[in-house]
Amino acid sequence: MNKYNLAGISFISIIFLINLVNATQTCQIYDDFSSQSLDTNKWDVRQDYEGWPFTNEYGLDTNSQNFHTKQNNVGGAGTFLVPTHKFSTGESFEYDINYNSGSGNRVSMLLVNNVNRMGIVGYWNGPENSDFGTYHVEMTFGDGFIDQIIRSPDGTESNRHDLIGLNENHELYIGVRTGHNGLVDIDYDNFRICNEEEEPSLEKRVEVLEQKVEELENRVSILEVLIDKIKHYFWFMPTSIKKNILCWTLEDSRETEIEDFGLKCELKQLWNRNKCVCKRI
Repeated sequence: MNKYNLAGISFISIIFLINLVNATQTCQIYDDFSSQSLDTNKWDVRQDYEGWPFTNEYGLDTNSQNFHTKQNNVGGAGTFLVPTHKFSTGESFEYDINYNSGSGNRVSMLLVNNVNRMGIVGYWNGPENSDFGTYHVEMTFGDGFIDQIIRSPDGTESNRHDLIGLNENHELYIGVRTGHNGLVDIDYDNFRICNEEEEPSLEKRVEVLEQKVEELENRVSILEVLIDKIKHYFWFMPTSIKKNILCWTLEDSRETEIEDFGLKCELKQLWNRNKCVCKRI
């Protein structure tokens, strides 16, 4: 009977594994605020870094499923979401800013390591430069810098490059701040984190492939033992069944003769068509 083609199986597996190791980045949702309470394993909520009070409103909005901040009374305030995850070179982090309304000095900002201050959306002692609507922010951590892509509600994108110092454990503050004359209403949502995985070396790939081939060889050996056992039971079957098995095997393999189970079967041309003829041996 035909046996499994180990070379073919191994080749297919090798192609599959080579395709697999090409992937260098994996992304997942960090938080979309779909639960009924803020996940304290992922977030700290902190007030303004200079000691100003929290905004009048802040916290998880279970109806809108986002993190809500709002300053209703004119005056300085600040509320920041701080991921418990510390970021390193090669990682990226993205999120949405729903900039609903505001007046006076107000800004959605980013602090890195509580030192580097970056205004992302809003106004602060200068010309109004942000329309209301939803902004998407994507930041990528490099070796001593952070690159950001900010997509505005109208779809246009802006880029910025900021030095943040050499550190493999960057801490982020993401939130709002209002000045002495500021009011604001901003929500945050759809936080996603991506990790860049170092591509395996050639030696590591070969090692993985060798392990996979060894596993396949072990499985084939088990299958061959099982087939031999099954074939042993075929000896006790009626001759007609054994004949059918051998003739089917001939047709599938395109061979002209086969011997097994005490029979010899041949494909012969009789009346212009193939006929399987078997005899005892």
